[in-house]
Amino acid sequence: MANDVNCRIRIFGNATVMATVKEIQERFLAREKTKKIFKDTTAVGVILFGNSETSDENSYDQIGVKWVYANDLESDGELGFVSAWSPVIGLQDHIQSHLAKIDPQVVMVMNYDDEGPEFFGARLTLMNNGELVAFEDEIDTSGYAFASEDEVEEEQHRLDEENSDNSIEVVSWSELADYKTQCENRVIENAREKFPWISKIFFKKGKC
Repeated sequence: MANDVNCRIRIFGNATVMATVKEIQERFLAREKTKKIFKDTTAVGVILFGNSETSDENSYDQIGVKWVYANDLESDGELGFVSAWSPVIGLQDHIQSHLAKIDPQVVMVMNYDDEGPEFFGARLTLMNNGELVAFEDEIDTSGYAFASEDEVEEEQHRLDEENSDNSIEVVSWSELADYKTQCENRVIENAREKFPWISKIFFKKGKC
């Protein structure tokens, strides 16, 4: 069974872009209400790529993942997806390219994490002279174990005793959350160094 990868895409753009994002959310939610399909893996193709219900196109051909479905669509300016094994990079690029036709300075930030978690990361996209530019940072967490803050020391001791050559480091869930925030911050800072204009998009609105 494939690992779920939770992907959260935040969109920063003008009023027309934000209205378009709201419309996308509403189309997914309306379809969910009508179809009553749990984890509808055809919805993304139908709504965002114009596929027919019986199209031979699949999510791997168009997005680069085995399957994907929409999830958590109720926050303003955000689109949520769950995909198999990998984040929805192709989908982010597809949405970015289309929204940039409305607002050339639209910026998108995707945060994603594997359910393990085996990895997590952040990816920022924007357009520059008609070309899509991406800034990415991904952290491999396969060599870590996770525990609540008050159990870290005990869990580390247990793992060390079980294997004298133990290379697994135990970190708390709160530390993991901090690592994710730092990961996103690095991506934003790298993008700001090359494209200073994005500062007004993020910080004027207090979004990051």
